[in-house]
Amino acid sequence: MRLMLIAWGMRESSLLNKVFTIVNLLTVSTVVITGLFKIDFYNWNIPKADIPPNVENGGEGGFLPYGWSGVFVGAATCFYGFVGFDAIATTGEEAKRPTRDIPLAIVISLSIITLSYCSVAIILTLMWPYYNQDPETPFLHIYQQLEWHTLEWIVTIGAVFALCTNMIGTLFPLPRILYSMASDGLLFHIFSKVDSKTKTPFWGTFICGAFAAILSSLFDLQQLMDMMSIGTLMAYSLVCICVLILRYTDDDSEECKIRDNGRFRVSLMRLLSSSFNLPKSQITTKNTGRTSIIIVMVYLLISICFCSSISIAQKQGKFDTVTGTACIFFGVCLLVLCYSLSRQPQSSNRPTFHVPCVPFVPCMSVVLNIYLMTQLDTPTWIRFTVWLFFGLLIYLFYGLRHSVERLNQRRIVDETYMKQIRYEIQVY
Repeated sequence: MRLMLIAWGMRESSLLNKVFTIVNLLTVSTVVITGLFKIDFYNWNIPKADIPPNVENGGEGGFLPYGWSGVFVGAATCFYGFVGFDAIATTGEEAKRPTRDIPLAIVISLSIITLSYCSVAIILTLMWPYYNQDPETPFLHIYQQLEWHTLEWIVTIGAVFALCTNMIGTLFPLPRILYSMASDGLLFHIFSKVDSKTKTPFWGTFICGAFAAILSSLFDLQQLMDMMSIGTLMAYSLVCICVLILRYTDDDSEECKIRDNGRFRVSLMRLLSSSFNLPKSQITTKNTGRTSIIIVMVYLLISICFCSSISIAQKQGKFDTVTGTACIFFGVCLLVLCYSLSRQPQSSNRPTFHVPCVPFVPCMSVVLNIYLMTQLDTPTWIRFTVWLFFGLLIYLFYGLRHSVERLNQRRIVDETYMKQIRYEIQVY
């Protein structure tokens, strides 16, 4: 039913999503308001001695019973809760004023989501001890213990609507992303077909829905959450890298072409000069753009090493000589690379809505995303690697041959070759 509504059109699915969102907000408001009457700040500072002996993995008690490592592990697992706001960016062609509406919608939606999650988490942990929570149905479990049977039904109905909203938020952008990739020739042509009546990628929507149903029958909830989290973190990391590359690429202006002599000689002094922009160039050229891309790639590799070192130290329970030295070394390298990138000239071709504080915000985001990815378990990484392998096969055996960019480049080469042949024929 939800697939039918999503495939039917933008207006219908948007209206349905608004109704479900209103019900969700009303449910969250009900939970928060009623929970205020049962809050107990003792639940935020339970001593370890007061934890019942029959509780398994009760932690150390206190405000952070599992430490900061537990906070980041939970953040990596529950990151899927913020998935959905990126659907706004995929509807640029369907928005009336995309340059104004899309940034505003992203900021407002993230603010509401953060406020809702924080409010529910605060009330949940203040109402009931953390070690006696039911991870599957936390509020339903608490209301059963408190014998608030009316609220049990309200929360149950709200959970059904929340599931519907989550399904719409997940399945709505996916067919449009696949449509964009198929239009560029990177995926099969069926994903680029648009229904003449609804003006939506009809078949792509149903294929995505069927595939999601198959995955939900093969994996449990925790596995699906981890897969969604690691995929989303990877995608957001790539977005940050793309922001850095686009911000420091060639302006393609006449002044750039005059300043760029096209030579790129490698020497120690030239390497230091270009890495830290000692000539203080204010205009991007091919050389500065090439240098910035190299810095970004090195920063990415060092970030992986830095986050892996921290993750290994956390699993060991302490920082030994090797992990401590590695973290300090890689951390200093990240700071130097970030400073080096900040000295490079930035492109003047910027849209109205652009990322502020570049390169510091994207660089910090890359490190945090990779760190959260390292907090996920090994089976999740194995499933993610298999998923990437299949995607790479599709690209190598289909996308690479049918890419629109490749076909255009080939056409230009053929035209140039034919012009050369015609010129030689005329000469002889």
